[in-house]
Amino acid sequence: MTPITYGRPMSGSRSAYRSSRVRSQPASHVPVREAFRKLEAQGLIVSKPRCGVRVSHLDPGVVLEVTEMRAALEGLALHHALPRLSPEDLDAAYQALVAGEVSDQVADWEPANRRVHLAITAPCGMSRLMASISDLHRKDGSIPITVLRRAREPKQGSGVAGISPSS
Repeated sequence: MTPITYGRPMSGSRSAYRSSRVRSQPASHVPVREAFRKLEAQGLIVSKPRCGVRVSHLDPGVVLEVTEMRAALEGLALHHALPRLSPEDLDAAYQALVAGEVSDQVADWEPANRRVHLAITAPCGMSRLMASISDLHRKDGSIPITVLRRAREPKQGSGVAGISPSS
């Protein structure tokens, strides 16, 4: 995850690529350029010739679209995964859920949330479906952090209700 994903840069802010801090690091410009290309492919930055790189503006319509797509695809994956869920899958989901609940930092919660979702949907055995879900996770990885930008409050009965350790 990047500082963009954690919501630190504001929409429209310039890249720190030319800052003295970055220039002082012993790195070639090639990997930096490649990293920018990956961020641009994820929609997190916009590159304009002779203007540099700027953090993308989050369009509420795009946020809604990606969120609804994820919900639909994860529902389909869960439908196919339920008959195949093992105690190990449920334990992995529970451990990720606990890891997310003990932290009040979104930077800790988001990866844990992804692990919960992966643990309960991966048993569907549909590799293309899981690749599409993974792609949507990458596209919306910055959305909850940047848009919500507030302390996460534990929610009773939300998330993966009923998951508990099988031991």
